[in-house]
Amino acid sequence: MTDIPQNKTDLSPENWNSQAGISELLQSFLSRRSPRTVEAYRQDLDSFRDFLGVDDFNAACRTL
Repeated sequence: MTDIPQNKTDLSPENWNSQAGISELLQSFLSRRSPRTVEAYRQDLDSFRDFLGVDDFNAACRTL
């Protein structure tokens, strides 16, 4: 996972469709979670991606 930018980024819903917006939103959400929690969320997102039948993680996140 990449570092969360130090500057404030516009994470409003209209920007969620961009790959960068999705990544930043997810990074912000997971930034203060324990490693076990982050791994559990990663597994859940992988399962969701498989359920949707898409190979692209960003496509699965846009569905959310």
